[in-house]
Amino acid sequence: MLSTSGITSCTTTPHIHPPNANHLPIVVTVDLTIPRTDKPPTRDFRGIDFDDFNKALKTNLALLSPPSHILTKADFDSAVLSLTSTIQQTIGDLIPLQKPCPFTKRWWSSDLTALKKKKNRLSNAAHKVRHITDHPTHALHKQAIKEFAKTIDKVATDYWTDWLENISLSQIYLANRYITKDPSDASCTRIPALRTPTASIPTLATSNSDKAKLLADLFFSPPPSTSSVPAHFDYPAPVPGLHFFSRQQIHETVHTLKPYKAPGPDGIPNIILMKCINVIIDHLFYIYRASLEFAFYHDYWLTSLTLVLCKPGKPAYDVAKAYRPIGLLDMIGKLLSTLVATDLSFLVETHGMLPSGQFRGRPGRNTTDAMHVVASKIKDAWRAGKVAMALFLDVQGAFPNTVKAQLIHNMRAHCYGTAPYLISLILSTMPLSSY
Repeated sequence: MLSTSGITSCTTTPHIHPPNANHLPIVVTVDLTIPRTDKPPTRDFRGIDFDDFNKALKTNLALLSPPSHILTKADFDSAVLSLTSTIQQTIGDLIPLQKPCPFTKRWWSSDLTALKKKKNRLSNAAHKVRHITDHPTHALHKQAIKEFAKTIDKVATDYWTDWLENISLSQIYLANRYITKDPSDASCTRIPALRTPTASIPTLATSNSDKAKLLADLFFSPPPSTSSVPAHFDYPAPVPGLHFFSRQQIHETVHTLKPYKAPGPDGIPNIILMKCINVIIDHLFYIYRASLEFAFYHDYWLTSLTLVLCKPGKPAYDVAKAYRPIGLLDMIGKLLSTLVATDLSFLVETHGMLPSGQFRGRPGRNTTDAMHVVASKIKDAWRAGKVAMALFLDVQGAFPNTVKAQLIHNMRAHCYGTAPYLISLILSTMPLSSY
């Protein structure tokens, strides 16, 4: 009797019995078929006619109450829900669903689709007259194959050449990964069984729920049981800053976003905010103003989708440390955090609150500058006849494991922020995955 362990057949084969052997060969057939991941259909945000989309969105927004100064939490929640649901409704009405193909190439074009159909038609015609070797259809078929192959090479080469020539500084490392990393089916990556050493006894997490719990425990460790923040600390006066953001600031910040990043739980990508900012600017202005004036924050903005990605170049992927999380947030709430981060960055640079050796997350500084500083330090030591040494610290899970109460205390102790309520708003209510 066959079991359900994947074995489809098990039998002996006497006709291949080797000489001088006292046993019969056994042939076992094992079904190792791995089912493909059935991805849900997605919206085609790249092929939108935004003129029609903005007209429809403006018509739908006209059915709502006109944007005005928000004074209560109930009005704030209602304004956020109304704006979000109206954008979602317009997306559902005008943007069609498409089922992604796992074999789609980013350089594929409609011209290639037409050439492929032409080649397939000639292939069928040539097959019907395959016994007539001198039929003109065979020559047309060969010509279509050559034209299709030549066009594929040209389109792919032109696409990647154009991409490399117009690459930004932030994408140089992405291009390096494309060149150095082995090809993989990254879009359909499956997490294998994870080893979970408990009391020095390794076990395996095989089910999705066990894997999710193991990864969540690694990514988001529990906070300490006791607080190290002093009970009565004399905080200095906060640095004065903006009480709310102007429409011009919102306009400028929206256009700094990456247009096609994966959306959060609301399903609204950055490209919608960027292309429709003139239509929704008044709604965003009063929502963000109320958020800063009265420390309002919507509950939906606290919900995030955590995706698990492989860390490149790891020797084994059966351990949880070989993966990293990425949080997807609602874009309207994330735009607010971007505005606040820009304001805080300006205050920090203006008042010199960070050491000169800090490069991460500062305007006008990048990894290249940090490498130049390291090289300069090493050469200065060599010129002085000394030996240069470096100590690198790998801080594991810094942001997901940050103690927010301690971070707020440190910021207020260094006059970091526009006002105590703003610091409390940004750090106490917002999920850490948005940092």
